[in-house]
Amino acid sequence: MAIIKDKARKQYYITYKYKGEDGEWHTANIRNKAWKFGEVGMRYMQDIEREEIKKAKAKRQSPSFRIGEEMTLGELCQAFCGCCRSEGMDYETVYNYELAFKNYLFPVIPESTSVSKAFELRSIDRYRANLTSKGLKSKTCNNKMIAVKNLLKYAKKRKYVSRDVADDAIDALAPFKEGSRISEHENFFVNGEEDVRSFIESFNEEDAEWKVPILTLFYGALRIGEWQGLTYESINAQNCTLLINKQIDNHGKRKDHTKTGSDRYVTLPESFMGELLDYIRVKCIGPGDYLFMGYNGAHVSRHKVRDLVDKHLRLAGLEHITLHGLRHSFATRMFDHGYDVKEVQLHLGHSSMETTMKYYIHYTKGKRRKSLDDLA
Repeated sequence: MAIIKDKARKQYYITYKYKGEDGEWHTANIRNKAWKFGEVGMRYMQDIEREEIKKAKAKRQSPSFRIGEEMTLGELCQAFCGCCRSEGMDYETVYNYELAFKNYLFPVIPESTSVSKAFELRSIDRYRANLTSKGLKSKTCNNKMIAVKNLLKYAKKRKYVSRDVADDAIDALAPFKEGSRISEHENFFVNGEEDVRSFIESFNEEDAEWKVPILTLFYGALRIGEWQGLTYESINAQNCTLLINKQIDNHGKRKDHTKTGSDRYVTLPESFMGELLDYIRVKCIGPGDYLFMGYNGAHVSRHKVRDLVDKHLRLAGLEHITLHGLRHSFATRMFDHGYDVKEVQLHLGHSSMETTMKYYIHYTKGKRRKSLDDLA
């Protein structure tokens, strides 16, 4: 350290050098408006210098000394996502990072938690336990943990956390084995026809106007984005089919293609097509309109649909399943009624039969387990 006279400002200031974790030497200056010529003497400045040496040493040992004040977890996540955007990362990827933090990290480790506390191993263990409690697929859990790993790498590089804390937390976020669901809960109607009937009948008691939209999602075994993108032109009443040729992405933007890139026709039950046409007449849906509209003629939001499905699962006394679980449930229903794997593949719009086989294998394992239980 050294005491320097700034003749232009008529002030003293302290300058010092330190060696960072990157091995390079850096210069830092400490200024204070009260350190003016004539108001303080050199001996006084030497006392201040000794105190500043102690403070600077303590800051170098602190994981957040580069920013003076320690960051909170929320601030770190915000800085990380901002950096990702500035470096040209795909918008959808950054958006998924933000959702991963908001929906899975912050409920366990509050945004206001200091960064040094947020990444303690016990906090990481709670975060992993929260993921496993959601009934998510292992691949989904791993994607959420990748977001946190990248956050830790960013924090380590910027020296917001110490190298040891970051490395230990990254090691603790070891991936789950791919190809399985973390919880034992099945993501479809376990009791088949009985659960389906209970779910459908729950709409007779409340939210009757939503019965047709939700059943369109179910009978069509549609992805939620495909369902949102349905328009008046999608319906062929004569053939009882829906043309699936567009979708609404996670950000609410319309894309004129499906997930697989190819169009397909989905057949609906003839009796249900009559209900759907009645719904269109009552709602005065015409050319160019979305089939299921929210406010101002826009498509219905995913949050609204999720809330409705969750509500009626509770009313029916059923286990929680996701929106994609309705699609999965219709696939298992098709297997129950004797449809082969190829027919199910065409209805669901899978680009590969291997994807459909995962449904089939998962389903038949459950059936075999039940049959053995019946024989005991």
